[in-house]
Amino acid sequence: MSALDRYLTREILPPFAAGLVFLTQVLVATQLLGQADVLLGAGVSGLDLAVVVVALVPHFLGYVLPVAFLLGAVLGQAVRTMIRSRLEPGMRNYARAYPRTDIVLLEPDAHDPLLQRAHPFGYTQRREVAEHAYQQTRAWLAREEAALGPKLARHGITLRGPVLRDPHRHLLAPRSGARLAPTLARLSGVLDELEATLQPD
Repeated sequence: MSALDRYLTREILPPFAAGLVFLTQVLVATQLLGQADVLLGAGVSGLDLAVVVVALVPHFLGYVLPVAFLLGAVLGQAVRTMIRSRLEPGMRNYARAYPRTDIVLLEPDAHDPLLQRAHPFGYTQRREVAEHAYQQTRAWLAREEAALGPKLARHGITLRGPVLRDPHRHLLAPRSGARLAPTLARLSGVLDELEATLQPD
């Protein structure tokens, strides 16, 4: 699977799946409620009702799948656009409403490839994104130290240059393989036994 395929899958699949489940539930529930008098009056059992629901789902998928795919295609970008559209006028309003207040806006690079690949509803990349954000923030503070230093100093905040430029500082400790050591040892023992068993007499 190419990088583009993985990106599109992460962007589209979660909202597509959520939209598919939600819309299917709405259509099935609407159909059942429309026939509630008939179903309840006939004394339909729960098992029979489940059979009816299963029979209705394939029929509704023809209507739901295109709409759910459309939601999946546009929802991820729509969330990003909505957040951005509210941020910029909000910051301008703060600057006008509080002219004597120091406002510092720290935001990620809009063209950052890692953040472009990360889905706003996904959690699988949370460690990678958190570490990347930490390193990018340190780099930005180091670049803007001369301009930000006096502004932050007025509020009792001091930027520590050596800490910002320390290449060995990390937000999260690297994952250790220590927890895998017992498992690997057992696996090695099993392979040794298997090899001894397969040896010809």
